[in-house]
Amino acid sequence: MSEQLINIDQVARRLGVVRTTVTRHLPKLQAKGLQKVELSCRAVRYRAASLDRLIIKAAERSEPIFD
Repeated sequence: MSEQLINIDQVARRLGVVRTTVTRHLPKLQAKGLQKVELSCRAVRYRAASLDRLIIKAAERSEPIFD
């Protein structure tokens, strides 16, 4: 079984926001647990499981994902 890697557009879609919002808040999202995987110097993906954990943790604590 392999882990699912998603691009920034898919991250935005899962969060229900536009790509620029994710890009603007990327450092905060990574600090909250979004894991980045660099495939090459220009190809970056994110671990879907880490995004799921971030969403669940925010929901459990009733905290906004973007502050």
